[in-house]
Amino acid sequence: FTGVVPIVAGAAVTAMTFASTGLFASHVLSRPPAAGLPKPASAQTDPIVAADASAQTQSYADAASQTEAAAADGGGAEEAKSSDEATPADAPGLLPMLRRAAPLMEDVLEENLGSTALDGYPPNRGLLGEEAVTLKCSLTPPTAVIENGLQCTSVEWNASGSVLVAAFGQLDLSGWCTLPGVLAVWSVFRRDLQPDKPPETSIEHSSCLMCVACHPEQPSLVAAGSFNGEVLLFDLSSKDQPLRHSSQINDYFHREPVAQLRWVYDPSTLDYLLSSVSSDGKVLFWSVSQGLEYPVRGTLLAMRKPVTSDGNAKGSAAVRHSGAVHGGTALAFVGGSSKATVQDPMVVASEAGALMGCSAPTRDAGVPLANWESSAQRVLSYVSGRDRPSVQAHVEQWTRSNRIQKVDAPHIFKSKPDPIALFDSEGGHTRYDAHAGPVLGLDASPFHRHLFLSTGADASLRLYSLLQSKPLLVLEPAACCLHSAAWSHTRPMVFAAAGANGSVYLFDLLVSSSSAVAEMKQPQQAGPSGAVHTVAFNPRMRSFLACGDANGFVHVWNLSWGLANVRPGETEQLDRATKALSDGEGGDADGDGGEMPSSVKQNRRSVVTGSGDLGAE
Repeated sequence: FTGVVPIVAGAAVTAMTFASTGLFASHVLSRPPAAGLPKPASAQTDPIVAADASAQTQSYADAASQTEAAAADGGGAEEAKSSDEATPADAPGLLPMLRRAAPLMEDVLEENLGSTALDGYPPNRGLLGEEAVTLKCSLTPPTAVIENGLQCTSVEWNASGSVLVAAFGQLDLSGWCTLPGVLAVWSVFRRDLQPDKPPETSIEHSSCLMCVACHPEQPSLVAAGSFNGEVLLFDLSSKDQPLRHSSQINDYFHREPVAQLRWVYDPSTLDYLLSSVSSDGKVLFWSVSQGLEYPVRGTLLAMRKPVTSDGNAKGSAAVRHSGAVHGGTALAFVGGSSKATVQDPMVVASEAGALMGCSAPTRDAGVPLANWESSAQRVLSYVSGRDRPSVQAHVEQWTRSNRIQKVDAPHIFKSKPDPIALFDSEGGHTRYDAHAGPVLGLDASPFHRHLFLSTGADASLRLYSLLQSKPLLVLEPAACCLHSAAWSHTRPMVFAAAGANGSVYLFDLLVSSSSAVAEMKQPQQAGPSGAVHTVAFNPRMRSFLACGDANGFVHVWNLSWGLANVRPGETEQLDRATKALSDGEGGDADGDGGEMPSSVKQNRRSVVTGSGDLGAE
């Protein structure tokens, strides 16, 4: 706004000029009502407690139900409806009848629980015959097995019984091993299992794998022995690096193929030891906690007389063979329990056919040695009394020359003492009647503290007692080499043998002690059926048995109810049969009125060939 306004003041008129200008802005906000003002407030609940819990079943059970097939024309529904109308649940007289009969039935069932009326009744032959043993599946080996022509050398179920582990190599190798070894793992009971495809988990090794042993309590731990003499420990839960430990190869460990591995419990350390036998003549015990760095103790298979079929030394041969070390092929711990311990007597088989019984070693800790670690004193405590001073002096001289202040267990082996002095057994070995060829399989009874089985290249399956040098029973199911023997984990009188003719023979002493109750022939897989090298019963799921053949295939069989389930009083019958076979007498074996099985009564200490009658009296 710009302008001139005249102003009259009296007579004088003056002019004033106005101009517009910008002023500052001011804003005033309205005040809300007092009731609407925000006020800060807070509240707190009790702490929320969270917890994680898991549960796992210990056993498996299968249940099934089936309805009658409905007719295609719909008549089945009408027929079922008419049937329901004819016998309704509230029919007159049904409820009073159930009230009268149910108490009587319950009393009879409770009375039958303690009845022994059917204890001596012969088993139903139909439940034990070949028609009741069926093939569950044949597992395809890994691609490396097929490409290199490897054989299945060993199979084993893990601690839970749900996983099957197989080792692959070559049993007929001589000289250097240029073939790889493979460890394969199958979860047999998974719904998405595809037997015609290679396993999802397979581990390759630089040399052939000859044997496998699963840890008795930890399902993921698996031990394997290689052709080069290595003892390997795998952890299947580790996908990136499954090989946890590996032993060395030298004169104090194994230099030849490891023939068999066994887990044994050591009460002194409350842990399991891994025992191994090799064709270099040594049985060694390894500690997993020490990482398989050295064996905690060992035994040499020194034969002080020649191996003959009757077990006797003849002429100058006794001097010629004195002190010789024979290659080991198998071992078993005989204690009458599924949990073998280091105190159990050990039976070792050799390439020459000998069977040697070794008593549990005596440990003499003695006076604590200065400058000796506890691990070194433990190894020294197992050395025989006559050789311990020389071994101790040798180790101490070596440590002084190398300026070592403390002696630990690895230093004992680095000092290179005499292997015979370090591992020899002062008490010697008990000898049993030898096979006419190499012994290929050993297994101890988990139900009797004296019984063990042996199989050999002489086509014989033998039942021995620790208390007798001669076999209690000799069976020849076929004119072929028998590679492996296995005792059932649930049936005290059932065991199996694997034959080179491609068959697995099942024996049940309740039915017959002269012939097999079932012969399981392997299916044709990419050529003729090969020799069956290994057989293993499932320790948890009693109806399943696995075997591996020379073609590299692994077969899982489903056993019949009669072969898988224990009979009332079967353990007592095994005791009576063992005593009767040991005494060579029939009838009442122990004077308590218990009758031994008629099949054992008829076939005491007999060598039986062929396939006789499967039934009992």
